[in-house]
Amino acid sequence: ETLPTNIVRHNSGVFVGVNNSIGETIFDKSDTRIFAHQKFPKLDWKSVGVVIVMSSTNNEVLEGLKKIKNKHKDIVFCLEISGSKSVENIVPFLDIFDFLICNQKEANAIGKSISADRSVKSIIKALNEKGIDLVIVTLDKKGAVCGLKREGKTCFKQFSICLGKGKLISTIGAGDSVTAAFCASYYGFKFPIDLSMEIAMELA
Repeated sequence: ETLPTNIVRHNSGVFVGVNNSIGETIFDKSDTRIFAHQKFPKLDWKSVGVVIVMSSTNNEVLEGLKKIKNKHKDIVFCLEISGSKSVENIVPFLDIFDFLICNQKEANAIGKSISADRSVKSIIKALNEKGIDLVIVTLDKKGAVCGLKREGKTCFKQFSICLGKGKLISTIGAGDSVTAAFCASYYGFKFPIDLSMEIAMELA
């Protein structure tokens, strides 16, 4: 279902990915210009539990979401980084998010923007210190690393993609699957974090 406020007469976003015969990416490009035309939705925010936001969302919508977060602190705000080029746009709004998910390339771009060390764990820890309690960095074929802030300290856990007897051809779309599955499991069904990540990895 698309909110009437977000139905616009513009080209929609397009993702193009070209892989070789063993699944390595030769070329990929996403067009997120549609976000420039996105409008702030008119909702009864008291009935909203979780909001997933793309980092390429325009500033007008992000400013509106910041006001909503200040007013309704119980709403969980999740941030999915939609390309390393969108990091600069979202950095001023990091403090409104409870959860962030990105891939390793996007994590490096975030680390550079917030002056963190280059290692994934250092970037996760820096994001935890900025108020984001839970950070997941997907690591392509290596699965994902999760960093959860508990009692002022960051607890790390590595999760792998279980292929069983299958062969990995491509990871395109896997990150989006992780976001959807994790948010549904952890925030929706209130499953423990380990089970939620296992479900997310299985779906990926």
